[in-house]
Amino acid sequence: MAGYREGSYGLLNGEGNNGSYWSSTIYSNNSRFLNFYNSGASILISNRAEGLSVRCIQD
Repeated sequence: MAGYREGSYGLLNGEGNNGSYWSSTIYSNNSRFLNFYNSGASILISNRAEGLSVRCIQD
């Protein structure tokens, strides 16, 4: 899995364990994202400065 880059320190975390993908839902400086991890998945909200993956679902 891709992992993610922290917005505050720029560190790469979760590679091989987590996959986080932005959604198109925006709340000011935040956005929802889908987080995959070893035991499941969840939908969370985070600051858009975080370096999460983007997956194109339509051209």
